[in-house]
Amino acid sequence: MVSVMNVYLCHNTSLCFIREWSCRQAVSLRAFHDSSMPLNELLPHGAFSSTSILRSAMTREGQIRQLLRESDDAILKAIEGSCAAQTPFASGHRKGGSGQGCSKARLHVLVDRPGVSDTQHIAFHRSSLDYPRGSFLQVAPHVRICSPELTFVQMASVLPYGSLLALGYELCGCYPISDEPNIRLVRRPLTTPQRLLAYCERLHQAPGAKLARIAAREVRARSASPKETELAALALAPVRQGGFGLPDAKLNEPIALSAAAAKVARGSTIVCDLYWPKAAFGIEYDGRASHGGSGGQTRDSRRRDALALDGIDLLTVTSDQLSNVTECEVLLDHARVRVGKTPRRRKQGFIEKHMVLRHDIRNFHQNPWG
Repeated sequence: MVSVMNVYLCHNTSLCFIREWSCRQAVSLRAFHDSSMPLNELLPHGAFSSTSILRSAMTREGQIRQLLRESDDAILKAIEGSCAAQTPFASGHRKGGSGQGCSKARLHVLVDRPGVSDTQHIAFHRSSLDYPRGSFLQVAPHVRICSPELTFVQMASVLPYGSLLALGYELCGCYPISDEPNIRLVRRPLTTPQRLLAYCERLHQAPGAKLARIAAREVRARSASPKETELAALALAPVRQGGFGLPDAKLNEPIALSAAAAKVARGSTIVCDLYWPKAAFGIEYDGRASHGGSGGQTRDSRRRDALALDGIDLLTVTSDQLSNVTECEVLLDHARVRVGKTPRRRKQGFIEKHMVLRHDIRNFHQNPWG
């Protein structure tokens, strides 16, 4: 009896697939906030069925190529669109979508046996690990990708801490990576910080698992953009990793307004990028592109006035201030005091760690495809 062979796409390829799928399933910010449209119909939910076993993995390029080319499943086209644009597996350049594609020219495939050599177009990753249930997601007959949690662990073997932290925020956030900066898109989070950490603990013997656990502990959920991720990561990451070590904050947490404040805000709730409820203090990234230009500035003014009516202070950080190390340090030190912590003296070597963290986060966002 001939066993059924499966393809397990992993590492950069599974990450590219997840991103491409996210862009295909994303909606505009306006649609996301349209209460008349059911959320479950707008955003991906339960799209894939899970399998927990790595077995009968295809190891021949010809077999893999034939399987990917013969599949008519629409979701599998995301593999061509994002990961195979520079390989023989693609039928041509795709129009629309994320448009960038994965810069890694080879597909990354997981196999369960030794002695398999890389080819010009496929990088094989041998693994004999006992994977937790739900590690693989079936996207088409005999084609599986690694789950967001497993992909996070795999990328920990090739990414530095800051870049891995940014990836964790992305997977647990609400924004798909897209090359259309003028259109604000959202989607469901693909996982949670708790699930990331739990998975890292269960797969502790995997390459990169130690760094993955360290980063997963510092990931926060519900970031809504790469800039919000950068701000939150720099503010909340521990000092030993180059962050400013502010106390834990809520990201994009709805704040219920009083009747008077609701009239000013023209709504019953306000969402802050970072919020400390006990301190009645929030931080907002003020980027004109992400907040809708001059109309967005008027809206932001109403929000600040409404929060002030309810005794909530709001600190705004502009793009220029976030990029300027000195100004960013002054603002976040002020935030530290405002949330009830004493000023922290910088130890020797901190600035070097901070610059590495800052560089790795920004480099990841500027070149998210590797």
